[in-house]
Formats: sequence, C-alpha cells, structure tokens
Amino acid sequence: MHIDCLVVGYGLAGATLVRELLEKGLTVALVDDGTKASSQVAAGIVNPVIFRHLTPSWMADVLLPFSRNYYQQLSDLLQVKIFHDTTVLRIHAEGEQAHWVQKQSDPCIAHWLGSPTGQSIPGINMTYGASRVNEAFWVEIALMIAKLETYSQHQLVTLCETFDFRELQLSTEGVRYKSINAEKIIFCEGFRAGENPLFRFIPFRPVKGEVLILKIPGLAEDYILNKDVFVLPLGQCLFKVGATYDWSDLGASATTKAKETLMDKLGKFLELPYVVLSQEAGIRPAIADRRPVAGFHPLHKNVLIFNGLGAKGAMLAPFFAQELVRLITEGIGMNPAVDPIRFTRTLNP
Repeated sequence: MHIDCLVVGYGLAGATLVRELLEKGLTVALVDDGTKASSQVAAGIVNPVIFRHLTPSWMADVLLPFSRNYYQQLSDLLQVKIFHDTTVLRIHAEGEQAHWVQKQSDPCIAHWLGSPTGQSIPGINMTYGASRVNEAFWVEIALMIAKLETYSQHQLVTLCETFDFRELQLSTEGVRYKSINAEKIIFCEGFRAGENPLFRFIPFRPVKGEVLILKIPGLAEDYILNKDVFVLPLGQCLFKVGATYDWSDLGASATTKAKETLMDKLGKFLELPYVVLSQEAGIRPAIADRRPVAGFHPLHKNVLIFNGLGAKGAMLAPFFAQELVRLITEGIGMNPAVDPIRFTRTLNP
C-alpha cells in the first residue's frame, strides 16, 4: 500500500492534522492504539488572557479568531454542537480589580478585558469583584475527536495498535511501516513523544492534569468561573472543575492529592454544597519552552512532528495543523517559534 502520509496518534493534534490532510486530498493512514489521551479530559476552554500577569496568550490575536471560525465550521460539518460561545468571569483576588482596570488602557489586551461587573452570583464569594473576559469560548474536545474519527473513517486506513519503531524504515524516498509505504510520517503522540527515539533532542516536559466533575445545585450556568481553578458548566447542574499541574507524578490514575487541592481552591469562593461525581486525569504534552513543536525532523526530511500543545491545545491545534499541512504540500516554512530546528543545538548528527 502506498499513501501520502502516515500519522501516528489520534488525540487533538492527530485529529486536527488528519482532517487538514484529507481536506487537501492527501491519502492518509493512521496508527493509534486507542489509549486515553489528555484531550479526552481537557476542558477545551479558549481564553485569550493569562490571568497571572494580565497579558495576552501567545499569538492570541491570530489564534483566537482562527480557532473560533474553525470550530464553528466543524460543528456545522459534523452536525453536532461542539462549539460553545461563552463568557469567562474572572473572580478577583484582593487588589486585582485595580490592576485589571489599569490594563484596560493597554492596547495589546484591552479589547479582551471587560469592565468589572457589579453583578452578584448566588453562592459565589465575590468580595473583591469580578470582570468578564471577552471573546472566550469552549469546545467539547473529546466529542469532536470521536465525531471526526467517525466522519473520516471511510477515507482512512487505520491500524489499531501501538506503534512499533522496529518496523519503521526510513529512506530518502519515503518511509515504510510494515506493509505501508508513505511519502511522510508525522508523529502526533502526545505525552508519549518523550519515548520516540527520533525526537530525543526535544525537551518534552509532560504535565499531569486532573479535573473533577461536580453536581452543584443552584449555581448559575451562565459563565465559566475562574479563580485559581475554572468552573465550567456542562448543563443539568453539572460542572467540570480544574485543573491541577503536576510534573512529578505522571501516572495515569487520579489522585487524592489533586482532588483535595481542587476542592480546597474551590472552597475559597464557592459557598454552595456540591457532590463529587467523578475525577479524571490526563497527561498534557508540553515542552520546556511552552511552545508547540511542528515541522520536519532536521535530519530526516520525510519525518515530521506535531506535539507540545499543552494546556492551550484547543486554541493552538487548528492553526498549526493547517500550517503544517501547508509546509507539506506547498513548502511554506513554519513559524520559527514552533519549528523543531530550534532545538538542534542539542542534536548530534
């Protein structure tokens, strides 16, 4: 079998990339073992503001409108509601509102910082006020990936297995994996990329994240609340609360420590009783410099990678999946900030 592209991994990176490849008319095969990815747990919140410093998220002026349009169109294509326009309500700590108002005069971020609201929310401690974030939204990532897989299945050759590097052969003409000959191979392995022998020069720094699913009767569902943790309304009094960041424990199981951390942070502003229904954990595929990685291997010109989307994956994935496909089909170079070549000073030829 001869194809254009062999894609390894089908989380958020793999799903968005496969769609773009198929849209360009390329033939694609997929290798994925069905292991639960962090994208199955991710809240999918797209927020242009970094609250710690009140600065814009990286490339937000480009990525935010692009991803918004992408998910809206994808909702129409798949005929399922995966895109949810919403408002993030930042609950201020002491002194934070004054800083917020000051930053509203900063043209780099002002249009995303809504005015402080005098509105109260029953059951929420808003002693120091709250402000809206404009243009935020959230995406049902797990649902999107599942629907994309179903939508594309007749166009894909899929091997449901763990990728075996012993079966991979590289040459100047292309790559061979078992019975598949491909022009290109693209690794979208998520946190498993650290085990890939071809990309050991990239400083992967995976981080475990955990969330809770709560039932909170009486809490308004009009906003995504944020104060140290997010509270994302799912409907019918259900809310997703998260998330933790743990660089040391990369086990797949949810932990009591994370549960207690989330409940403690939530208790600082939630004044309503709730029931914990479930807890989920996932490993985010992050990189030391906090930028994704997308592009060709510096030595093997038929090998590419798309990884490192981290906690901002919902905003990053659509744009850089498209850029990567343009690199493959048109030779248009990647943004140097995401190109794997930025790490080649540690690579021994």
